[in-house]
Amino acid sequence: MEHVEIMDEAVNEGAVIHSADVPDFTSQAFNMYGGPTESAVLQFPDKFIGIVFDQFGKDTQMIRQDDNTCVATVKVQKSPTFWGWLFTLGNEMKILSPAPLVKEWNDRLASFSEG
Repeated sequence: MEHVEIMDEAVNEGAVIHSADVPDFTSQAFNMYGGPTESAVLQFPDKFIGIVFDQFGKDTQMIRQDDNTCVATVKVQKSPTFWGWLFTLGNEMKILSPAPLVKEWNDRLASFSEG
């Protein structure tokens, strides 16, 4: 960035994100590519608790499944962004339901490993 200037102008109020709007903004950014929204049950190791909270909000309810694993029901939007997020977490993040979402995920994994 060359020739950067500081200008003395008022900030456009629409450009400011207020702390109360952050969850909505995060949700919109995560879902920006469109797709149907549905509830999904995700299973993941404890080390992903923070990642799940970051993605779905601090009010996300998690249930301990065993000493090292949690389950959470979250609202997801089937979109390239969602599938990409899952791929970044590897095979430790699992979709338990609904069955059509599980099948689509398994199909995507299979096509990815074939290519």
